[in-house]
Amino acid sequence: MPKSGLILRKGRVANISFYEWKGIPCVRMIGKNIKQTKATIASAGLFGKASSITKTLRTLLSPVIAYPKDLDMQCRFREPLRKCLQAGLLQKGQTSDTVPFLTGFEFNTRSAINERWKMPWQVSKTENGLLLTIPALNPAEKIVAPAYTQSVRCCITAAAVNVNNHSAVGSGSIEINIPYTNTTVEQKQWLPDIPLVKDSLLVLAVSLKYVVLKKGQEQLVIDKRWMPAGIVWAGWNG
Repeated sequence: MPKSGLILRKGRVANISFYEWKGIPCVRMIGKNIKQTKATIASAGLFGKASSITKTLRTLLSPVIAYPKDLDMQCRFREPLRKCLQAGLLQKGQTSDTVPFLTGFEFNTRSAINERWKMPWQVSKTENGLLLTIPALNPAEKIVAPAYTQSVRCCITAAAVNVNNHSAVGSGSIEINIPYTNTTVEQKQWLPDIPLVKDSLLVLAVSLKYVVLKKGQEQLVIDKRWMPAGIVWAGWNG
């Protein structure tokens, strides 16, 4: 059982661990021969694999992640990929045009991309790679924006990572400046220069940045409530 006392340190010395539990300083002896079950070892393996893959993805998706060093975001991002691996969704020889858990992931929990952008993201695979189609839209009707918004910068990043060795396959980004008016913006298409190789996880992430007019000057909104960023599509090419 843990023993409480006045401990002025945290960490481990030899086989003694110093820590706090519910604000109470404690010390615990660590056994030398701790046996792990097969399930525990497998779970640790999936955790490590998910951590390595998402680290690569975070680097590739950096153009749309406003706070890449946010530890809470990093932990949350790892979990959906771990679930994909655990559920066997990323198996060799299989393909999927929509990977659950990852699709719909929000990098910023205070502002969801699918609540700010009221249009579907149409992604398809072609002989030349991924093809993104953004249908014609009326910005004032389909994009939720703060008061005095003049334009919306839509940053789109596509990335692919090899699930076997956790290395980057490729990535690409574009930024579309959309005037925030009632005038319809024509359909746009984008073909990112990313090869469709085997055993690759494909991800499309989007962020919105709002430019508002205040005191006669245009300013970029830096309030987290108006900095949506998330994964709008994920696919598997096994």
